[in-house]
Amino acid sequence: MEIRGDELLGAALIGLLIAKHIETKKAAKAEGITYKEMKLRQKRARAAYKCKMAKKERRQRKWKARVEQYDEQLARFQATRDQQARAEATTEGACRRAGEYCTQCGTSKVDGAKFCGACGAKRSEKEEATQEMMEYLHPANQ
Repeated sequence: MEIRGDELLGAALIGLLIAKHIETKKAAKAEGITYKEMKLRQKRARAAYKCKMAKKERRQRKWKARVEQYDEQLARFQATRDQQARAEATTEGACRRAGEYCTQCGTSKVDGAKFCGACGAKRSEKEEATQEMMEYLHPANQ
């Protein structure tokens, strides 16, 4: 079986594309972002370079508009990540941990108790507010 030069070239190009795809996935994973966001960052960098190298004003405007478009999309990715981080910070576990233990002796508390069962210390207003917030955010846990 004879392999033609164009078939060999096509196979090599496909191999390079797959290798680039894998490399991009690894880079995205290393930075803790999605593959889609990493590709967007690469497109933005390429558009910024082309904008910088463009000699005609019309082409500069075209590439600058693309850079701005990519920046908007990247900002949306960042906003989504920030929103997820805030949601994780106020999850049930974080809310519960804040008011679950006595500040005096460290023993676990019974929900709704005004005093610690081990040392008798009174719950502070801050702890009660935390407990109310937890009940408000997670009504199913009552």
